Amino acid sequence: MKKPTTTPQRQARFVSVTGIVVPAGWDADGNPNVFAIATHDEKEFIIDRRNKAGKELPKFLRQKVKVTGILTGTGNIRNRLSVKSYVKLTDSPEDTHKSGAVDRVLALSVGAVVMTGAAFFQILGSGSLPM
Repeated sequence: MKKPTTTPQRQARFVSVTGIVVPAGWDADGNPNVFAIATHDEKEFIIDRRNKAGKELPKFLRQKVKVTGILTGTGNIRNRLSVKSYVKLTDSPEDTHKSGAVDRVLALSVGAVVMTGAAFFQILGSGSLPM
């Protein structure tokens, strides 16, 4: 007699995960109904929405969060995370500074193009090239 196959249960463990809340499943109308935490190293943790904290996380869709909870999983649901607590994260001052630096470089580049364009039109208006 053949033994029935069962999906092995993974040992539950307490974890802390930082990442972006993303949709991981959709209903028939195309609305997200399963959510996950996507980490910087491309891991995905499905949010178990059977408790209050898990039900609240989807309101942070496409935002960075740090979640602590119990990680379990079976063959059909990989990395299910039962959320115990979470914190919405903001960009660090270092990230904001880097973003501001890029904005300043772009502004300087645009300014240089505008100045070059103005000089070009000034040359066209005079009918001669500066030497």
